[in-house]
Order: sequence, then structure tokens, then C-alpha cells
Amino acid sequence: MIKKLRRKFIITILCMLSAIFIVVLSLLFTFTKRSTVSQSLGALEYYAGRPSSEIVTDKTNSLFGSRSSEYSNYNIFILEYSTAFNQIKVYGTDDDISDERKVYLVGLFNATMEKPDGIGIVEQYNMRYRRTYQLGKIKIVYLDKTYEDCLMQDFTVRTAIIGGIGWLAFFGITLIIAHIALKPVERSWEQQQRLVADVSHELKTPVAVIRSNVDIISQNPDSTVSSQEKWLGYIKAETERLSTLITSMLFLAKTEDERSKSAAFSRIDFSELCEETVLPFESICFEKGLSLEYTIQPGIFINGNADLLKQLVVIFMDNACKYSDPNKPVIFSLSEKQELAVMSVTDYGKVIVPEEAKHIFERFYRADSARSHSGYGLGLSIAKTIIDAHGAKVSLASGNENGTVFTCTFKKDK
Repeated sequence: MIKKLRRKFIITILCMLSAIFIVVLSLLFTFTKRSTVSQSLGALEYYAGRPSSEIVTDKTNSLFGSRSSEYSNYNIFILEYSTAFNQIKVYGTDDDISDERKVYLVGLFNATMEKPDGIGIVEQYNMRYRRTYQLGKIKIVYLDKTYEDCLMQDFTVRTAIIGGIGWLAFFGITLIIAHIALKPVERSWEQQQRLVADVSHELKTPVAVIRSNVDIISQNPDSTVSSQEKWLGYIKAETERLSTLITSMLFLAKTEDERSKSAAFSRIDFSELCEETVLPFESICFEKGLSLEYTIQPGIFINGNADLLKQLVVIFMDNACKYSDPNKPVIFSLSEKQELAVMSVTDYGKVIVPEEAKHIFERFYRADSARSHSGYGLGLSIAKTIIDAHGAKVSLASGNENGTVFTCTFKKDK
């Protein structure tokens, strides 16, 4: 899927770039062509309005490096036909004209006279011309199109080379851009695939337990409800686990906009909220052979959603109670540091190595690979979502001496 998307992305970008290239190069070619033709027509007009002998002077000066006209380097010559004497005179070509050259010039003159327009091209001779009628004579200025054609051919070749190199360069850049642009999509796709696989895996166990217990109950149709209470209890427990899983997944599936709409933020006494939420864990810690230590600085206010913040504290406290070693303390702390409210939860369980810490907030991830503790591995992922919704930050530090410490920093509400 990602490969197909990347291919489509690259093809789309290259098609757009190719279209832009073609348009730009076509405009350049058209502009250059018009400019070249305009110069050629300008040269014809220039010599058509001046004495024919001037072209000889221009060409002579050009040989000695002195250009008296901007058109002196064009291959231009003039034919003058005297109607009175039926004679053609040539200006701007060799003084000694061979018989073959004379035949060529006469043929060119006749072909030009067949043209109805005063300005045009004699295709068979590849000549531009400008024809004017003066007293008793016809003056025709010719410009060899070979220079013009070579100029455009050279421009076309250069443009094709530059365009080809540019297209290849853009192709390489497009590959890099496609790789960078689609990286988040690829990561999202992989997470989605992993999420589906993880959900499927997590659903298998409770569904299998429910099915097995239903089969057992169905094998004893005459039994009373009280006699089947054991199996019904298992079914109820698994349905509650499924409900928890579905609720958690629905929360995580909500977009940021949906969460912000459903979660009303207000000014909250975070100190009071933490104290009310942490105190009930004293009995839980006692049952697990742990001790609860908490230090909560009063009068700390933040802007947030009370229900989500309670859920956040419960997740971190439940996580600490679940993974802490017996006879160790679970420490909760809330204090202010400049403009920040700093909440931390510490437990003294198994050290979380850096490689595991990278994935600790991912969905369904659990550092205890042996799965010795119950749960789906969604708690910390939900916690991270709540933290992000409040514009807060979370960090993790884990070691043998100081234990595992989750620290959340919120902006205080003044």
C-alpha cells in the first residue's frame, strides 16, 4: 500500500513538473524564436530603407573589426532590378560572380517575384526577403535563414540538455521528498497494522474464555443459576475486561478535535484533585505490601479537564502499584517550579531500560515481556494522550537507585 502510494505520489509530482517544464521551455523557445525572427526582419527593414551600397561598406568594416551596423554580421545581400534596362545588380556578395551563381540569383529573383507578399520566405532557397518598389527599380533585400535556423537548433539542443538534467535533478529531489513526506504515513500505517494485530490478539483470550464458559453452561441445561455462578462470574469478568478495552480504544481513536470538544477545560485546583485521587491508593498499597508516600504542595492551579486529570493520576498510580516490588514505597509528588506544576510518580520495580523506554507510551506495549501482570498495555498510551491534550510534557527516568520516575509538567494557571 505504501509503495503504491509512494509510486503514485512520485508520478503525480513528476507529471506536474514535466508539464511545468514543457510550458516553460515552450515559452522560452517561442520567445527566442520571435526574438530571432524580429531581429531578422529588423535587418531586412534596416537595409531596405538605406542605399544598397551601404551593405558593402558594412561588410568591409566588419572584416576589420569595425561594425557600423548591428546587422553587419548577418548573411545579407541585395538584388536591384532595373525595369528600364531589364538588369539585375547585386550588392553585398562577391564582386566576381560565377555563371552558376548568376543562375542561382536569377532563380531566386524569379521565385521571389512569384510571391504575392512584400515580406516573406522563399522556402526552396531558405531565404527571407523584403521587397520594395522604387523609381524605375525593384529592390529586394535577402537574409539567409541558415544562421537563424542554426541559432534555434543550437538553442533547442541546449534547452533539451538543460531540461533533461533539470528533470533528472527534480526526479532525485522528488524521490527524497516522497521518502520524507510519506514517512509519517508509513509510520501511521505500520502502527495501524500493529494496532489491528494487537487488538485481535487481546480479544482472543476473553472471547475464548466466554465461549468456553458458555459451552460448559449449555452442557448442563437443567442446572440452576446458582450452580453455574462460577462460570457466569468468569463470563462477567471477561465482559468487563472487554468493555474496558473497547472504552480505552474508543478514547484513543478520537481525534484531538473530538477530544477537545468533549472535554471542557476550566481552572482546576490541581493540588486538591491529586490529593483526592491519591489517598484511596493507600489501601491498595497496603494490600500489596507497599507503602504510600505523597507530598502535595497546596494551591497549585492549572487549566484542564478534571475527569481526564483524575484518570491521568489513577493511571500512573495504578501503574506504580502494579509494578513496584513488595516492601517498597510508591511516591507521589506535586510541586511548583517557576511557572510550572510538576507531578511525579515513583516506584521501585524492575528497571526500564532505554530501549523499552522508547516504546513505553505506545499502545499495547508492556515492558514485562513475560506478561506477568494483567492489563492491555493501554494505560500509559491513554496517559500520553491526556498529557498532550493539556499541552503538558512527560518524561521517564529509571534506575536501581532512584527507581522508575514518571514526571509530568503542566503550565500553571495564574
